[in-house]
Amino acid sequence: MLHNQHEMQGYYNRWESAEAHRQHQLHRIVQELGDLRLQFDDFQQHQQPPYD
Repeated sequence: MLHNQHEMQGYYNRWESAEAHRQHQLHRIVQELGDLRLQFDDFQQHQQPPYD
Protein backbone atom coordinates (compact mmCIF):
# COMPACT_ATOMS: atom_id res chain seq x y z
CA MET A 1 0.00 0.00 0.00
CA LEU A 2 2.77 2.39 0.94
CA HIS A 3 4.61 1.49 -2.25
CA ASN A 4 1.49 2.27 -4.25
CA GLN A 5 1.08 5.64 -2.59
CA HIS A 6 4.70 6.46 -3.31
CA GLU A 7 4.14 5.58 -6.96
CA MET A 8 1.06 7.79 -7.09
CA GLN A 9 3.06 10.66 -5.60
CA GLY A 10 5.67 10.17 -8.30
CA TYR A 11 3.07 10.27 -11.05
CA TYR A 12 1.50 13.35 -9.53
CA ASN A 13 4.83 15.18 -9.27
CA ARG A 14 5.64 14.35 -12.87
CA TRP A 15 2.21 15.54 -14.01
CA GLU A 16 2.57 18.71 -11.97
CA SER A 17 5.92 19.63 -13.49
CA ALA A 18 4.63 18.82 -16.98
CA GLU A 19 1.64 21.07 -16.31
CA ALA A 20 3.90 23.87 -15.07
CA HIS A 21 6.01 23.52 -18.22
CA ARG A 22 2.88 23.69 -20.38
CA GLN A 23 1.70 26.84 -18.59
CA HIS A 24 5.13 28.42 -19.10
CA GLN A 25 5.10 27.63 -22.82
CA LEU A 26 1.58 29.01 -23.17
CA HIS A 27 2.66 32.22 -21.45
CA ARG A 28 5.60 32.58 -23.85
CA ILE A 29 3.38 32.01 -26.88
CA VAL A 30 0.91 34.63 -25.68
CA GLN A 31 3.75 37.11 -25.19
CA GLU A 32 5.14 36.43 -28.66
CA LEU A 33 1.70 36.86 -30.21
CA GLY A 34 1.34 40.17 -28.38
CA ASP A 35 4.69 41.34 -29.74
CA LEU A 36 3.70 40.31 -33.25
CA ARG A 37 0.46 42.24 -33.00
CA LEU A 38 2.29 45.35 -31.86
CA GLN A 39 4.71 45.06 -34.77
CA PHE A 40 1.82 44.55 -37.18
CA ASP A 41 -0.07 47.59 -35.87
CA ASP A 42 3.11 49.63 -36.21
CA PHE A 43 3.59 48.37 -39.76
CA GLN A 44 -0.01 49.18 -40.71
CA GLN A 45 0.32 52.74 -39.44
CA HIS A 46 3.42 53.27 -41.57
CA GLN A 47 1.66 51.83 -44.63
CA GLN A 48 -1.22 54.30 -44.54
CA PRO A 49 -0.94 57.04 -47.16
CA PRO A 50 -0.69 60.59 -45.81
CA TYR A 51 -3.97 62.48 -45.75
CA ASP A 52 -3.63 65.50 -48.00
